[in-house]
Amino acid sequence: VAEVLNDHSLELVDDHFNKAANAYETTSLIYQRIWNFLEGDLLLSIYDQETISTGQSTVFAQFSDLFQQRYNGRMGESATEDCSKAYHYLMQARLWNEKSMLLLRSSTPRAFERELHDQVIQEQSLNSGYLSIRRGIVLIDLYTFGFKLSDDNSMHQSSSGTGVFNSLVLGKLDEGQRSHLMLAMSNLEDGAQVYNAFFAENEGQYIEFELEYTANLADAYHYIASVHTYMNEWEEASDKAKTSMEHYEFVFDEYYRNSMTAEAIDIASQMISTSLIQFETFLYLPRKIDDAKDSFRRHLEIRRFVMRQTALDEPLSDDTTNQDGFAHQQDSFGDTDDSLEETLQQYMAQLEDYLKLKQETGPDGTYYETYFDEGASTVTHDSLYEGSMRLAIGSLLLDMSKLWEARSELESAITLLRDGISRGDVALDAYDDNGNLVNYPVEIDLANALLNLAYAQMGLHQWKRSYEAFEESMRIFEVELHDDEAPMNNAGLVTGSNSFNEPSDKYTSWRDRLSSFFQLGPTAKEDGSGTGVDTAESESSGGIQIDSFEFTGNSSSTPHY
Repeated sequence: VAEVLNDHSLELVDDHFNKAANAYETTSLIYQRIWNFLEGDLLLSIYDQETISTGQSTVFAQFSDLFQQRYNGRMGESATEDCSKAYHYLMQARLWNEKSMLLLRSSTPRAFERELHDQVIQEQSLNSGYLSIRRGIVLIDLYTFGFKLSDDNSMHQSSSGTGVFNSLVLGKLDEGQRSHLMLAMSNLEDGAQVYNAFFAENEGQYIEFELEYTANLADAYHYIASVHTYMNEWEEASDKAKTSMEHYEFVFDEYYRNSMTAEAIDIASQMISTSLIQFETFLYLPRKIDDAKDSFRRHLEIRRFVMRQTALDEPLSDDTTNQDGFAHQQDSFGDTDDSLEETLQQYMAQLEDYLKLKQETGPDGTYYETYFDEGASTVTHDSLYEGSMRLAIGSLLLDMSKLWEARSELESAITLLRDGISRGDVALDAYDDNGNLVNYPVEIDLANALLNLAYAQMGLHQWKRSYEAFEESMRIFEVELHDDEAPMNNAGLVTGSNSFNEPSDKYTSWRDRLSSFFQLGPTAKEDGSGTGVDTAESESSGGIQIDSFEFTGNSSSTPHY
């Protein structure tokens, strides 16, 4: 009953979710009663006890999955609570799995039981690997909610911002964040090792659940790649993303070849995020532009398949050409930060002031611009300035998932930047992280505008145009960058400051914008102090502590089931 309700838990959240939760809880209580009975009965075998402990582990894993489904794609306090509960029940599942393994290893099977005994041990080992992967995934999810390990090995939610923001925008991690990510990676690697050993041991043999096991292995490598991106370890991330894609594509091809469309779409949906990591890591690595283009094309093909089930080898074409009838169908790139609206208005005000001045130009195209400290000066229309302003505005609109408006501003920016380049302008004033003036080739700005346009068009399902913009962007980067530079890692790319008054705002990368996916929810207090989530309970009360890691609790947390 619980499994059926779980399948529909997102359709009627309050009704089906609560019914599924109650069904899982009841099942767990029944298993516990049977376990208590079996523990004191010497006539029943170890295998009877193992069956119950395995069932209990399965129920807790599914209970964890129920909460994970509900918080996926959401932020805020309720989502944080769901994520912490998913972790809590996952640790319960792991405890019961360990009890099963202990029972099996402490028993001495008779000769006729040996084959069955070894088979059950192998199944439990695979379950252990699966739970390790799941733990690694939920730990990463907790990281996106701002959790990190403290010095006392408790898990605490920081109020200063999410780990993702520190990883991708600030480019640095504190010790607690790094330890948290390393714990996640360790679990993912442990799980992957179990599956790899299983496949090696059974090479050339029929494996009943081969596709499911391969998909689990692909998940492990996908999230290992994610951890490497948070640590700015691009080569390692690229390598793991490639491995993940290879496993996913094996599963996808099998489903697709056997006309299992629903299963193929499900796997392709997971491939979207892996292929995203794959091509974006290439943007941070020198001499990987061709790889980036190939990976981006594959990413578009996978996205298109999920949307329309178009064969992956079909040539790219645009699904939409205008905004009519498409306003509510565009892809969203995540929740947006409210502060973006304020920044957008500031840029638009600056652009409006400039356009007013431009309207006052004389017959020769010049106009007067007044400075309080230096008097007046005569200037001409600056295509690069206006183009750069529109690039900033278009990038912010893209952050806010206003894709049609973003596309319009970015196309205008590209036209203006090309006009400035054709007039012989070759550089903009820009500043490095230390505030020093650097020579910033305007072609890099043009390449960034094209790259952002590619993302906007991808969100609008304009697959062909998106790839063409991306390809042109990469062609410019290839010409302008030095051999040791990359599109998202070069001397001209300014990062670090988020001050509106500093030029670094307009040179943002897609990786910076990923922080908008993981905004810290309303769990931070007005005084700036963080809040913990109470998930540490004793075993007797239904909770569990594993590896000495626990959550820092607070009295306002929602009680666990």
